Amino acid sequence: MTDGSHTERPEGNGGSTANSVRDFFTLWLIRLEDFYGERDRRYEDRFRAIEGGTAEKFRAAEVAVAAALAAQEKAVNAAFLASEKAIVKAEGAQSDYNERSNEFRGQLDDQAKTLISKDEAITRFTVGEQRLEDARKSYDVQFDDIKKQLGSLRESRSESFGGRAQSKESQTLTLAVLGLIMSVLTIAASSGIAYALTH
Repeated sequence: MTDGSHTERPEGNGGSTANSVRDFFTLWLIRLEDFYGERDRRYEDRFRAIEGGTAEKFRAAEVAVAAALAAQEKAVNAAFLASEKAIVKAEGAQSDYNERSNEFRGQLDDQAKTLISKDEAITRFTVGEQRLEDARKSYDVQFDDIKKQLGSLRESRSESFGGRAQSKESQTLTLAVLGLIMSVLTIAASSGIAYALTH
């Protein structure tokens, strides 16, 4: 059989030819059986070695896959946590932005309520300009009257006092009257502008 041991081989006794052919074939079969048994044993050893190496490779691959899955799970969890933190931070920033934006809108609304509109400002300036023009015309008429009165005053002075004394007094009086007129015009213009801007 194929247990690796040799069976007993018959020894030739040299008697009959049939016995020797039979012994030859028996010996040949035993050797053939030994040869195939050894070959089978080698194939089994080789198969076991391959199977053992494959099993080790599979075990190593399983360990590597498990380690990779664990690492990937950790990476996914870390990415998820980072994403959650980023979302919370972005929501907080958006909330702060919305709050500041609402405050700014409120300030603009308050400012719009206290400011004068463009149309109203144009109307007021037009009215103010008209009042100033009317006041200027009125002051021009009054100034012309004052000039006439000054002229007549000079004439009357020069006739009564004459000479040099008259001209000095006339000049002083003229300067005083002009100063008075300018003061009146300045006060009137200021009050006209103030009145135009408040109404």
